[in-house]
Amino acid sequence: MATNLQFIKSQSITSSVANISITDVFSANYNVYKIVADITSSSGDSDGSLQFIDASDNVETGSNYDWAMLIMKSETSFFEYKNTGQANMTALFHGTEQGSANTIYVYNPFSSSSYTFVQGQASGESGTNLRGYKNIGVFKLAESMTGFKLTFDVNATSGNINVYGVK
Repeated sequence: MATNLQFIKSQSITSSVANISITDVFSANYNVYKIVADITSSSGDSDGSLQFIDASDNVETGSNYDWAMLIMKSETSFFEYKNTGQANMTALFHGTEQGSANTIYVYNPFSSSSYTFVQGQASGESGTNLRGYKNIGVFKLAESMTGFKLTFDVNATSGNINVYGVK
């Protein structure tokens, strides 16, 4: 399937932050969005949880998030991590001292008649060990979302987050 990516917004991380909100990126112009992020953390591995932001700039904190993740470790067996009825999608983005690469697709975030789905993948290092991640999730509230918030468990110190519409 050939796609065209339409650049929407870029947000740089230039100082140590615990969270970052990216607003006014989801609209009626696209049904699918691609979020590409490279994130470096201040010390050790960092997981970034995702929450959606509605048109009134309210962060959706209710227990409407279900998610699952497969962590593919180079030095040991793979690990599944999942939860339902949560206030965020835990560990959807990753950062390490060496940096990481994250790609997340978001489906129907602006639609007020369907749930919002996500799928993604990431890669990075944990010390000298390589990591791969595969993620899926659903936001089970049929409301129009216009942005998202990332909250890191270890401060992010640098990086770029780019949002694209998929045609």
